[in-house]
Amino acid sequence: AERLDAYSQAVASTVQQAGPAVVHIQARSEKKGQGGSGSGFLISPDGFVMTNSHVVHGADEVRTQTPDGRESRAEIIGDDPDTDLAILRIDLPDLHHLGFADSEKIIVGQVAIAIGNPLGLDNTVTAGIVSALGRTFPARTGRLIDNVLQTDAALKPGNSGGPLLDTRGRVIGVNTAIIPVAQGICFAIGSKTAEFVASWLIKEGRIRRGYIGVA
Repeated sequence: AERLDAYSQAVASTVQQAGPAVVHIQARSEKKGQGGSGSGFLISPDGFVMTNSHVVHGADEVRTQTPDGRESRAEIIGDDPDTDLAILRIDLPDLHHLGFADSEKIIVGQVAIAIGNPLGLDNTVTAGIVSALGRTFPARTGRLIDNVLQTDAALKPGNSGGPLLDTRGRVIGVNTAIIPVAQGICFAIGSKTAEFVASWLIKEGRIRRGYIGVA
């Protein structure tokens, strides 16, 4: 510890604390004859995993692997493409899980740490800062996701669904998108949105939304 500066200590301690809760996700669709991979993180000791909807949407089989090498088949509990979030459940003992920070108390410039599996490289850590707050980002359904965080913590394909953390090891966002031609511009769904969506997906498997029909 004496050989590390304060920034390095903060990042290293966060990774040690949060890393065991981040899982590698493999999803496969038999109908489409294709598969993909991404990241996720445990949000409860009984096996609930949060990830992005686009990682698992339409998958017939989903498997996860924990950092200690344990594999498990995952059940899709709920999927909400409108916020690009999904909840899985795995059946393994002694699971480490993460808590959510209040994303309304995040400030621009604070340290942001991402853990995930970019390009299939397990347990990769990147760090940066929160670059901006209150961004709006379109989901694949066309609906706009509000209160999105912008970060310059380097993200690549495969980071999707992994956690964006503060230096206390709490989730401030769910990594969801990058702008490929703009290095250092990455986006995460705010923790307040993620926590709200997770509670309803666990309870009902979907989000009920009001709408207006006009003819």
